[in-house]
Amino acid sequence: MVYSRARFGFSVQRRLLRACNGRWEQLWPRLGWKCEGTWTRYPSAFQWNLEAPEGHMPLINQLRGVRLMDALLNHPAVQQRISTR
Repeated sequence: MVYSRARFGFSVQRRLLRACNGRWEQLWPRLGWKCEGTWTRYPSAFQWNLEAPEGHMPLINQLRGVRLMDALLNHPAVQQRISTR
């Protein structure tokens, strides 16, 4: 959060997911992880700078579904960070 000027981080991704009403399929394009139904290719197609879409980082592998990301975004530490903002 600090070094990205509040553009990246799990709490940012959690906020964006909530803005998408919990719909993962709407979150991926918003993060820049999916474009026109195609997953963004790692590492070359990702943006490694502050011009990347909000929430673009940190990257989480979605090949096995959303369980890991769901657990991270629902972790009490992330939820606490959102509620203190």
